[in-house]
Amino acid sequence: MKCQSKGSYVWFTRLPQGQHEVNIYRQADPNWEFGNLQPSHSQSLSLSLSLSLSLLLHRVHSSFPPFVLTIMQQRSAAFFPGASNTNIHGGSFVVNNNQTNGRLDRLFEAVAPNAILNAGGRADEVRCYPGTREEVINGTEKWMDGEGPRASRMMWLSGPAGAGKSAIMQTVAERCQKHGRHAVNFFFFRGDQTRNHAQSLVATLVYQLRALYPALDKPIEDCLAAMPLITKASIGEQFDQLISSPIRIIRNSSPIHQPIILIVDGLDECDDKPKQEQILVALHTLVEKDSSLFRVLVASRTESHIVMAFNKIGSLAVSIFLDDEYRPQDDIRRFVIAKFDEIKGTHCLAHTLEDWPAAAYIDAIVDKSSGQFIYAATVIRFIQHSTASPRLSLQIVHGIRPAADHSPYAQLDAVYSYVLSKSHNIQAVNFCLGIYFVVTKLRSTQSLARGHFQAFLHYTGYEPIEVESLFADVVAIASVHTSPTLTLAFYHASLSDYLLDKSRSGIYHVDLHRIATEYLTISLGKTFHPKSWYAVMWIFEFVEEATPALSKCLLEASNNDLAGNGGGYPINKAWQELMVHVYRLYFASDLPLYRRLLRRWICFAYINHIHKFTIKELVATAASPNKMRSDIHQYYNWYLRTEGLKHAFRRKFQNTN
Repeated sequence: MKCQSKGSYVWFTRLPQGQHEVNIYRQADPNWEFGNLQPSHSQSLSLSLSLSLSLLLHRVHSSFPPFVLTIMQQRSAAFFPGASNTNIHGGSFVVNNNQTNGRLDRLFEAVAPNAILNAGGRADEVRCYPGTREEVINGTEKWMDGEGPRASRMMWLSGPAGAGKSAIMQTVAERCQKHGRHAVNFFFFRGDQTRNHAQSLVATLVYQLRALYPALDKPIEDCLAAMPLITKASIGEQFDQLISSPIRIIRNSSPIHQPIILIVDGLDECDDKPKQEQILVALHTLVEKDSSLFRVLVASRTESHIVMAFNKIGSLAVSIFLDDEYRPQDDIRRFVIAKFDEIKGTHCLAHTLEDWPAAAYIDAIVDKSSGQFIYAATVIRFIQHSTASPRLSLQIVHGIRPAADHSPYAQLDAVYSYVLSKSHNIQAVNFCLGIYFVVTKLRSTQSLARGHFQAFLHYTGYEPIEVESLFADVVAIASVHTSPTLTLAFYHASLSDYLLDKSRSGIYHVDLHRIATEYLTISLGKTFHPKSWYAVMWIFEFVEEATPALSKCLLEASNNDLAGNGGGYPINKAWQELMVHVYRLYFASDLPLYRRLLRRWICFAYINHIHKFTIKELVATAASPNKMRSDIHQYYNWYLRTEGLKHAFRRKFQNTN
């Protein structure tokens, strides 16, 4: 059975024992032809594969025009009556004539279509809002055109999670296409199994290079014939055999007059860290020779292993880090205002939005974004896609009104959760975050100096170098600074909202009560230095209820000595705070334990020369509950009567109960 079309034939042959064969012929003459086929003047492709027809059509799509595929679909139904999901059985591709495009099928099978610019299957397609990120984009294009040091043939665009790296890369790739630059691209994406690994990278780049340089087919086919398993080889070998060598071959016969740009986005979303490093090494090898035509643009988060890989590359790479230097706040404000105007013009309740939104709402969104587009984009998406009044949606965003069904921050929270999931010791990270929040809150109420974060961690055994190591895994959302003193820097102001809200952060929730209790159980077991004693007393503010472990530590810690003198730290005030918290935690819930603790800690004050006026002051203060003042007065009188019997009473009260 034969079907013919303009310049092409599809030939179905019935073979013995119910087998079938499909032969596709492309005539060199584009005119309509009838009669017998002339194979000597045709490119032919014979197929007798155990493949579904849909897959067969996909495989020949690059070699034959769309109308041939339509004919095949139509004629297969007539040729195989009553059949569904027709399969073509038998051996393998048989290629007749001199041109052997069938060999490229091994390459096409490894291509990840969704990784290519503007692919139909991409759900993550984002681009810069018009008029934003112009400084970064223009700088990137100048680098592509050869401006700047010649040695810098590799560029690394980096930044925190949600900084807008993929939007910039998408926009740059589209502008390359628009302006006729020879650029190919690969967009990694963690959520797409066809492009979250390294094995599709080279094949996908080669697939695009063929469109720019048709002469590549011959050297690539020769490579596939000589090395049938090249697409399974190491990343470096694939780059060398399928990109570097073929380009060098065609360049010898036909000069290439402009650089070839390789755009690789989301390298950190490749699912294998060693493979990420191998990709960087292979890309570096591609550009390291002075004669190289290639320029490589890579975007990723600043994860530690990627930073180290770029450090090895050295001067060949120029870096752009998306920080405040590029004035992102201005771009975010421009984006938010434009999007709100768009919502006011398109939303079904637009008639209610004449004086909306208030300038304060815009300011709050820009401030909360902390220079990262993801927060503003998440807020806009929530408001834009909701059928509820944008007024109400914006109130939900700002916490004025509770969310009815789903959080406006779901996408943002997913990013935070993923980054935290990569930590090799999330418990320690969580603890350090908790202490940071505690110190930050205390600093606002008690005028603590910035250095107290480092001091508080030091009392539990954490040194700056260890904290830096812990946070290396989550550098996409938080960084550690050690000069002049240890502190944390959050790239997103909304991160603290996420961490302190259990409904959003789940297992990554920073529970200040739990962390304060854990801190005290560690610290109370040590001999007190006045500095640590001061820290311990303030931490009690975050303990919501007593636990058996904390009670045990409080009893045992009352036997400790206070090492050294006050050193300028108000230990008398700290002791007063302790008495207030002992009352708060135990008086109503366990009166006998409360009195037992009170006796022990008054003994502690006596032994460690905490001044008498401190106790008098605590008894007299109007801020203390009446019952606590009465109890302390009772024990203070006991304290006065026994002052001359220090050692005897020390032994007595250490053994009490």
